[in-house]
Amino acid sequence: MYASILKLIDAIKQLGEGFQAKAVEFQDILKMGRTQLQDAVPMTLGQEFHAFNVLLNEETKAFCALRSCCWR
Repeated sequence: MYASILKLIDAIKQLGEGFQAKAVEFQDILKMGRTQLQDAVPMTLGQEFHAFNVLLNEETKAFCALRSCCWR
């Protein structure tokens, strides 16, 4: 189980790095924000990809905490 969690953490980190690269690439592309299926404040596509990266970083922290509870 410990090894599986390590692989998952690595995969999540790689995905987050990809999202961050797209955040930089698309930092100037405007899009309509959405909230509860309604139009909201415009944002950039880069901001959205950055938000995905932030969420994945938080999940990585949670899996790192879980890792410490598992046997090696």
